[in-house]
Amino acid sequence: MRVWICLAVVAAACGGKPDCKTAISDGVGAMIEHARTTMPANAIANVERIAPEMTRVLTQACVDDHWAQPVIDCIAKSHSQADLNACDKQLTKDQRDSEHKRTDEVLKFAMMPHPPAAAGSAAP
Repeated sequence: MRVWICLAVVAAACGGKPDCKTAISDGVGAMIEHARTTMPANAIANVERIAPEMTRVLTQACVDDHWAQPVIDCIAKSHSQADLNACDKQLTKDQRDSEHKRTDEVLKFAMMPHPPAAAGSAAP
């Protein structure tokens, strides 16, 4: 009996709906992969630099603003920026405004130049 209960729990966990953190992480990963095929190297470096913070703020928006499961599912299945834009359109106006306010702050950081190398780390 105990084996069946364990198998049922494992099956439910594996077959469950994606959560905010997983979906957002996958969506940001898709955004980076798309960037690698369409952007110059320095732009890709900026996208990769902000990816952890973008993942964090989008996950927080998803949780705080209670994004609907279809939106989360859409993000989890995204493979391009166009896909992610389509998911964004499924948010309510308030959710979208909240998400854009959060991501705008991260994108401002992306536009800043890379921090200079630490003193003493440059070649002589």
